[in-house]
Amino acid sequence: MTYQEKYEELINRFIERKRLSIATIQKEAKVGFKIASAVYGEWLLYHDEVYWHSCIYDMSFMKEPPTPARIMDTFLISYYFAKKLFDRYMEEVNEQA
Repeated sequence: MTYQEKYEELINRFIERKRLSIATIQKEAKVGFKIASAVYGEWLLYHDEVYWHSCIYDMSFMKEPPTPARIMDTFLISYYFAKKLFDRYMEEVNEQA
């Protein structure tokens, strides 16, 4: 399993949790500090409403239409998070129309 595949698996497993720590990720998933801290960093962003609004604002100025892949590349986040941002963005665009 590649680093990216393991990362996506851990994101799917942990990102929706209300409380999380690097130690919890390491203990439950039996992974090293590097990947656990990366997952924890994304978990923090996922639970930061200001970050969501900032991303959605930035997406409205993309030269190409936003897609989960472009969102992943732009914000350096997982596919899971990018898909959630994309869905939220589409909801807001459709509300304005």
